[in-house]
Amino acid sequence: MEQVGLVTLLRAAWLLATLLIVAVWLPLPGFRWLRRAILELTKRGKISKSDSNLTVPHSFFSHFYVVGTLWTTMLLVAVWSYAMMIDQQDHLNKSLPVYDVWLSVFMLSLMEAQVVRRVYDSVNVFNYSPSARLHISGYLLGVFYYIATPLTLCCSITPEVFEFVKNLDITELNMLRTKFDIWLLLTPLLRL
Repeated sequence: MEQVGLVTLLRAAWLLATLLIVAVWLPLPGFRWLRRAILELTKRGKISKSDSNLTVPHSFFSHFYVVGTLWTTMLLVAVWSYAMMIDQQDHLNKSLPVYDVWLSVFMLSLMEAQVVRRVYDSVNVFNYSPSARLHISGYLLGVFYYIATPLTLCCSITPEVFEFVKNLDITELNMLRTKFDIWLLLTPLLRL
């Protein structure tokens, strides 16, 4: 049996999420039970029952953003390193998808800016009420979202990037560190 790919799994997850949103948005006669169940599981803040055992404090929102920041940073560094390597090899082999890789770097950079801003907001701006609660399913969906979204932004090259990271030699990493040049990092993004 053929192994299900990452792209297929991500597409299925986003399709399921979209269908659930449509099921809640359109009150279809045969699916009222689904609508009630989803609305009950996604209640938070003032409309949720704070006495439920399956809830977490609303301040746990910051966990989404911390997980998202760590995951996006890790992906961004890996994809950017891969992009630099593939950009250097592009002079020899014109068939490498350099533009797609740098586009993934750009999109991951935007995602990184968003999650870092959300971490800042959740720590320094938002004042969560101690009584505000979030259902555990909403919490798990939030964590899933901040893992799946950055992965979706680079899913077409993820297998190659993971293989690149797996085979990365420490001596190569030390050579990259000694040759650090900010313009070498930023110039390819200007070609997008």
